[in-house]
Amino acid sequence: MSLAEGLGFVRVDPVLDIAAHRWSLVLLVVAWALAAARGHRRLALAFGLAWAFAGPLFWALALGRPLGYGLDPHATRGTAELVVAAASGRAGEAAIAGEPVAISLAARLAVGGLGDAPLIALAALAPALVAPLLALAAFACGRGERAAALAILLLALATGDLDALRGTGLTSGVAYRPEAALVLPIALAAALLVARLARGGLVLAALVAAAALSVVLRGLGLPAPAAPPVVPIEELAWALTLDHGLLLALAALRLWQWRQGGDATAEDRAGAGFAAAGLALGLAGVVGLGPLAADPWPGHVGWRLGLLLLASGAALPLLHELVDLVAGLPRLRTLLDRPREDVAAVLLVLVVAPGSFLAWWAPHRLDPLVLESLEPLSPRTTEAAAWLAANTPADAVVLCSTNYLPEVLLAGRRRVLRAPALGQPEDGERRDRAERSALAGRENPTLYARYGLRYVFIGPGDFREHGIAWPYELDDRPGLILRHTAPGGFRVYELRGTGESREGG
Repeated sequence: MSLAEGLGFVRVDPVLDIAAHRWSLVLLVVAWALAAARGHRRLALAFGLAWAFAGPLFWALALGRPLGYGLDPHATRGTAELVVAAASGRAGEAAIAGEPVAISLAARLAVGGLGDAPLIALAALAPALVAPLLALAAFACGRGERAAALAILLLALATGDLDALRGTGLTSGVAYRPEAALVLPIALAAALLVARLARGGLVLAALVAAAALSVVLRGLGLPAPAAPPVVPIEELAWALTLDHGLLLALAALRLWQWRQGGDATAEDRAGAGFAAAGLALGLAGVVGLGPLAADPWPGHVGWRLGLLLLASGAALPLLHELVDLVAGLPRLRTLLDRPREDVAAVLLVLVVAPGSFLAWWAPHRLDPLVLESLEPLSPRTTEAAAWLAANTPADAVVLCSTNYLPEVLLAGRRRVLRAPALGQPEDGERRDRAERSALAGRENPTLYARYGLRYVFIGPGDFREHGIAWPYELDDRPGLILRHTAPGGFRVYELRGTGESREGG
């Protein structure tokens, strides 16, 4: 099931629809700039939010399946466990029947009535949500022109080209850590608010940032692929400096102004706090402290956000001087007959948005997993497996091969006896014996009851190692009752003696 199907939208084609997508972004930038020129800051923010949301949304709707599902074990397991937990009402059991699993917040929500679909959609939409939510937090918790300028920078420059290529980009990396789309905006808002304190604001902002970035490391249980490779230590200096280009220079300028006795705002203190927290986490990862060594992304994101917060303070005076300079030219004086703040906002939008990473992002060219996830699951297999969800008890366990495991878990919504790609249980030999017994058609209710095993899902090419050439060969085996046949040669059998399920067509 893709995000487009889950939301009832038409799935977009990354080749045929890309031109329309790019033009829509151009129109949104124009509307954004016009609203800023008229001094309508909230309307300008709304167009900016729509622009930053529309870019990643296009690629989320282009996916044929949840990112990495059926391709990456971590993503497959996370999605499958949410689905089967919501269907069965049991959050403490893995997708592999009988295997315990730590109960995450996402699993509790899924079992508690929210269901799995909103959580899977939230994970898919995380790249589209993170920059708009950060900008909204900055605008709501900031003041005046500085807040509007910071929102523009967060929308357009939260992710840069070089840090995205290195694997430390915010928008490109949040797909692997979807919790960050919720945690980071809350942390930014909290840091801005505590930074307004006259004393201790900087320290408190740093603590808030560090706590939020640490939460991102642990995760809340939203399904996502495993994190990308670690940034090599020899690249750390470039990842902290040249990857951020002009932002680093503007942030350094603002810090210098601060040290020279300039008034420090909440954005300055929060920026210094985020930068300090990000740098500390990054250095801790270099020396190998716990999970920080395995995932440098939170530290780099904290550093980037700190630079953006500080750079917004240095950029505004420069923009004002530029506006004054340009307004002095006779031919442009009439054109720029607007308040200086409005013209500065328009210039900032037109300078940073059109050439930004989000405007030209093509994730399928940067991430092989995105490219593979554009291919949907087999429609025939998905349709056949969906019969399980509609016609079998919620606690039933299914025996299926690895060939059709993703469809049985996602569309069938039932736990499975074995899933070698997702993990090897300690009682693997006993599960092998249950599989051999079930496929041979022998009645063994005690062994089947141990795992709740009740159905066999089989398709073409399955279980050849057991001497089965075609699925219909199971029809004559005494311990199996044929319950469903589907186009493509798929069959569902019920194990005799495990209970009676509703008859299917």
